[in-house]
Amino acid sequence: GEGKHLVDDGLIKLNGEVETRYRAKLKPGDVVEYKGKNVFSTLCIRALEWGKSQNHDWQEHNVLNINYPVNKVFAKLGFSNYKSETTLHLWLDDLKEK
Repeated sequence: GEGKHLVDDGLIKLNGEVETRYRAKLKPGDVVEYKGKNVFSTLCIRALEWGKSQNHDWQEHNVLNINYPVNKVFAKLGFSNYKSETTLHLWLDDLKEK
């Protein structure tokens, strides 16, 4: 429900242009904005505000250290890197013998 009002009010932009559709197929590299901020940033800010309203002292988010766009957003919001972890994935069909 709320999303339709945001679109109707011209508050949603897709790649810098006001979005008038309620549904759009996004492609890699597309940038969706709300009030001049990336949607991911806006969602993070809302989540942090909620945590504060619930009297939480801190929040923790686990992010791959190679996920640069997400890490950049978190850094701008004031998160600091506590420890660096990497999760490795391998399809078993691609397993190579030594």
